[in-house]
Amino acid sequence: MLEFYASIEGDVVLANVAGVKIGCKGRPVPGTAKVELISYDPIAEQIVTDARGFARRAADNEVGLLIGRAADNVDISRGGLRGVFTAGDAWMPTENLFRRDSDGDYWLMDRRDTVIATARGPVYTQPIVDALNDITAVDMEVAFGRRTPSTTLAVAVVSVRAGHHLEPADVTEGLRPLDPAQRPDIVQVVAEIPRSSSFRPATHAVRSALRLEPNENTWYYNRESEGYEVLTPEVAAALLG
Repeated sequence: MLEFYASIEGDVVLANVAGVKIGCKGRPVPGTAKVELISYDPIAEQIVTDARGFARRAADNEVGLLIGRAADNVDISRGGLRGVFTAGDAWMPTENLFRRDSDGDYWLMDRRDTVIATARGPVYTQPIVDALNDITAVDMEVAFGRRTPSTTLAVAVVSVRAGHHLEPADVTEGLRPLDPAQRPDIVQVVAEIPRSSSFRPATHAVRSALRLEPNENTWYYNRESEGYEVLTPEVAAALLG
């Protein structure tokens, strides 16, 4: 299956034509808008600029904001950017954050408005979802932030395929490719994840129904052992505030 990305804003299209890197959105498609990835602070929700006041291009494997060069006939008065790299240039920002690997391929990291602002820094939801989706026993998965009285936690919720069983060790191994700081603080198993009208997992519905309580289906990330363990009342009191 060909993986691709098309922006709502502008004419940015990426396609993984080679199909070698699973989960990768690929590279810009010839004939579509010129693409750039610029440094972006998702917590402050601001483009990072250089000493001259122009946007700084993101380095390889740095998470940045994907933008596309605006065509001459595009009205940029509604959300467009001018003076990004040079005075008077025109670009259309997407709503999405990507990283570009050293081969020039783009990987979706998150939407600007769904990055989880934790005390340890931004946590990006798409790599969490992708990693959980690769676990055989996982049927559907969502990731989002949950505020507590003292902090914001990164939470993932999964449902299990019929005839399969999921253990904390499975999640530990499945999320091991992620940097420890990017792993969710909590993983909860539920009977079912509802779908939206577009048949995608309904994140808002799951978040509204979430009850973080110590039980055998709620697991926390133990940063000392680097593994997921059953949430106990003692840990819950400290973690959930």
